[in-house]
Amino acid sequence: MIRIEGLRKSWPGFTLEIEQLEIGAGEYFVVLGPSGAGKTVLLSCLGGLVQPDSGRIWFDDRDVTDLPPERRTVGWVSQSNTLFPHLTVAGNVWFGRRYCRIGSGRFDARVARLIELLDLAPLLDRRPADLSGGEIRRAMLARALALEPRVLLLDEPLIGLDPTTQERLRDELARIHRELGTTTFHITHDHVEARALADRIAVLRGGRIEQVGAADEVFERPATCFVARFTGAENLFALTESAASDKEHEVQILDRRLLPPGIVAAAATHVAIRPEHVEILQPKDADHIPAPELLQLKGTVESLAKCGPWLRVTVRCNGAVWVSLLHPRAVGRSGIGLGDPVTIVVVPQHVSCLKKGSDGE
Repeated sequence: MIRIEGLRKSWPGFTLEIEQLEIGAGEYFVVLGPSGAGKTVLLSCLGGLVQPDSGRIWFDDRDVTDLPPERRTVGWVSQSNTLFPHLTVAGNVWFGRRYCRIGSGRFDARVARLIELLDLAPLLDRRPADLSGGEIRRAMLARALALEPRVLLLDEPLIGLDPTTQERLRDELARIHRELGTTTFHITHDHVEARALADRIAVLRGGRIEQVGAADEVFERPATCFVARFTGAENLFALTESAASDKEHEVQILDRRLLPPGIVAAAATHVAIRPEHVEILQPKDADHIPAPELLQLKGTVESLAKCGPWLRVTVRCNGAVWVSLLHPRAVGRSGIGLGDPVTIVVVPQHVSCLKKGSDGE
């Protein structure tokens, strides 16, 4: 278990401040945030590379705040290549044997298991200069886990890899975590990575935590406008009963009176809907679902663009632009095209109600 209390680290123009955070034993915990949010600073405080100005850090019942990195029993995989260039993969992975606290026999058995899990056997005689980016990360991961660390720290371990290698390494990280159960603290700005791997996610912004929760909860039920925007809920609207605008925070306006009764809380100032939850229907199809509890708005298709395996469709409804992600085959069957009149449909359970904070988000 990791426990953080009152952690603070300041530089001119930036302060990391984590009042309280707990990560359960064996949990895969991901910190998600944009560049400059403080993710690496937080990771460095946990690893002992940065000494906080105040606050305490515990691993299980051990206060490690003032301990040097080598006494924290952490494994670290960074985004850059930290393998020893003069050693083979085997030499790198077995490097910690002389320092191991678990006994050489147990260490060797663990390394053999890691080599199997990470498919490193064909690479053992190679040097880092002869490895691909994905092979380097796999070797670094094996070296980090060989010593049975209390905590595994992952610093954007998939950054810079091609999509196929990223997908493979994501699968390997998930499988290794299931097999070994090592408490893992992973920082990234990648939504796919976070959602695929995390048991829980913390969204970091400006050195402070905006939201902590289960992975699906953070993405499907954002707590703030910032979290909604950052996690991809592109349909983010300020609720009004007038023609007022919210240009200051670049949020579109939605007239509250257009929403079915009961779809949003009375205290809500904003709503957010993920684009994959916005259905688009031709008028003739929409006539067959006159359910009053559904959000239904008529509009016109403004654009269609490929977005990976999806089609990104924008629809203008009552002056606001809605975004939907549709499977291309669904679009083909429906015959939706540019300029077509359509109806967008959203079920109430996919509408997140937000309340504007003191900072406007």
